[in-house]
Amino acid sequence: MKKEYQMPSQVSSRLLFSLVLLFFVCFLGVVAPSSLAMAEQNVPVAAGSLPAEIPAERVDAEVARLSDVQVREELLARLRQEAQARDETELIVPTFSERVREKVYLMGENLRTIAAAVPKTGGELFRALALATDGRGFLGFLGLMGSLLLMIGAGLLAEWVFRRKVRPAISNVPESESRGLLNKVALNILHTILRSLNVLAFAVGSILILVLLHVSDSPPRLFLSLILEAIIAARIVFLVAGFFLAPHHQNLRLMRLGDATTSQVYNWIRATVIAGLTTRILYEMVAKAHGDDGVILLLATIKESVLGILIIAAILYFKNTVAQTIRENAPDPGNPTPLRLMFANLWHLGQFSIFSWSLRTGFFAFGSPASQVPGSPMSAA
Repeated sequence: MKKEYQMPSQVSSRLLFSLVLLFFVCFLGVVAPSSLAMAEQNVPVAAGSLPAEIPAERVDAEVARLSDVQVREELLARLRQEAQARDETELIVPTFSERVREKVYLMGENLRTIAAAVPKTGGELFRALALATDGRGFLGFLGLMGSLLLMIGAGLLAEWVFRRKVRPAISNVPESESRGLLNKVALNILHTILRSLNVLAFAVGSILILVLLHVSDSPPRLFLSLILEAIIAARIVFLVAGFFLAPHHQNLRLMRLGDATTSQVYNWIRATVIAGLTTRILYEMVAKAHGDDGVILLLATIKESVLGILIIAAILYFKNTVAQTIRENAPDPGNPTPLRLMFANLWHLGQFSIFSWSLRTGFFAFGSPASQVPGSPMSAA
């Protein structure tokens, strides 16, 4: 029988030891790198590993010596510091004297800006009008004026047709003497509704011609739309004034004023509205044309202040007339109460509150940065 070969016990032990050692080395080679990487991610890195100030030529070298984790921690630390500094800055509330000094400084700056812009106002308005003609020169200007006349004419024609054909069929509002405040209010509401339908007919006719003549968002159409908006807004204000004053219907007048005084007040309101809307049109033209900052600031100030100034002038002009009306409308005109006399003598003091409002809204530009003026190119930047 053939004998099986048996390995010596010493050689067998060395072979077994070598295999175990080889397995252990391979295990370390596979597991150790991943364990080190995990340990590197889990170990917190102290912020501030980069100097606070690094020369430009050293930035790449300083960042290169950091690991990805260190770079991320450094970025988070810097962002937290900036956020904390910003929050602390926002919590600082300026004192009253600091706000006053800031307003005074801005007033001086904006006054100098407006003074320098006055000579340029005419040129900026001309440039805005040239842009409204779509760059077609004098012929474009003639075409723009022709479109304006056609638009207004179409609106007036539509209103005339409405008055002649439709209004009589809607209602026949009595205009005879009305007794009682409630009856006067009801009749005035009916009159106002009918007059508002006239305005609606004018608007429909004008808008129809505007849409047919010019394409959407073209410069001529934007300019004509601005004019049409002003006309409709003016007529709406006239409707509201007519509701209280009824200048052509003394029996429906809610305010006990004579015909002459009513006519003066109504005409003053019309002049105020026309002046205010005219300044608004000029301001919008230059603002939409992205004109000079100083000119926009000047026109914005005029636009916002003209209404308050004209109201103050009206109060001063009608001061005595209104006071006399208050005294005469007492239950016993010959013996008005002390309270009514005091109101008649002091009612005009309300002009001071209006003047304060005018300073706040009209001259706001004097106390605010020019970049905050609506329509300013600086505000759009």
